[in-house]
Amino acid sequence: MSAKRIEELDVIKGIGMVIIITVHLVYRTKAGAADLILRSLGWLFIAVYYMLAGYSYTNGKRTVTQSWLHRLKTLVLPAVSTEAIMLVIGGLYCALFHGYTLTDWLHDVTVTVIRPELGMMISEEWGRGGVLFENLSPSWFVWTLAWTELLFFPLAQISTGKGKARWWITAAALTIVQILLYVFVSPVSWQLQLVPLFTLFMLMGAKLRESGLAEREWKPGTALTALIAAGCFAVHFGLFMLGGDESYYAGKIGLLGWQDVLLTIVQLPVGFVGMYALAKLILKAGAAAKPLKWLGSHTLIFLMCHCFFGMAAADFLHTFIKPGAMWYVENAGLTLTPEIFFKSLAGAVFAAACCTGIGLLDDVFKSKRKQTAAGK
Repeated sequence: MSAKRIEELDVIKGIGMVIIITVHLVYRTKAGAADLILRSLGWLFIAVYYMLAGYSYTNGKRTVTQSWLHRLKTLVLPAVSTEAIMLVIGGLYCALFHGYTLTDWLHDVTVTVIRPELGMMISEEWGRGGVLFENLSPSWFVWTLAWTELLFFPLAQISTGKGKARWWITAAALTIVQILLYVFVSPVSWQLQLVPLFTLFMLMGAKLRESGLAEREWKPGTALTALIAAGCFAVHFGLFMLGGDESYYAGKIGLLGWQDVLLTIVQLPVGFVGMYALAKLILKAGAAAKPLKWLGSHTLIFLMCHCFFGMAAADFLHTFIKPGAMWYVENAGLTLTPEIFFKSLAGAVFAAACCTGIGLLDDVFKSKRKQTAAGK
């Protein structure tokens, strides 16, 4: 199977990052139409990102150990270094603008590393992070992905490329184990109790890669493609309203008990087909495709950094910092005003611009490294 990038998948990842930034930084009315739609898309995109991480897997390309070492180099080490830098810079920033002491900073560093679930085992105080922790918290996805890949690579090796039966048996086993964990195990740090579900998402991506479906010619015309996208999104939103929950970071994936696992599995292919059709429409339109493709290839930077820059923007604009206690202004008995909304929107744009700058610098450094390597 070719290792070339698939434009549609990069566009999908780009759309997902726009949605994640919007969810995290832009205020909307609690339980309003925009809030419900964004939450449903958050429910979808966490699953989609795991699936697309699995899509990069090719059976036989590397051994399990080589795959682990590759991801240590390409995912874990860049994420650890980025978070370490932001913890140091963030500590200085919060000392200047949020009155942080050294103890406050060390507390947030600890909660960031061990997560609130483990912190609560120490004490209630150590389970609660401050403003710095709240704005670095989206990195939970990276650490959970790294834990998931410890299970994914050996299971992918034995279940893909060797007929359909092994894949389906593995998928069924993961589903059963996940239901048991979801029902009987309380959320733990890095949401390890959801690793079987995330592994299944990745195996779905590996199977998609193996089938070559994403690389096949898309035959529906523009009108039918738009109809497919609209229909899938409508069905997906209906599934969310039936009992979905986007709070993966807190161990919540639904409101129906053990059935949440099945509902969350079903929503992924439905929503993904809708997103794939939308990506086809965007690529046909042309104008928005290039920035979305670029964004889709720089998701780690945006994921790790956007809330940090959003915090700085909120401080500068003298408005609420959304991640944390003021996730909704209604939490403080307030009403969302145009001023609060537009300031949060400006903060999201500022955060995206800062992340874009870092991404462009990263491109320059990568280009220079390639030139240096080629000259040797």
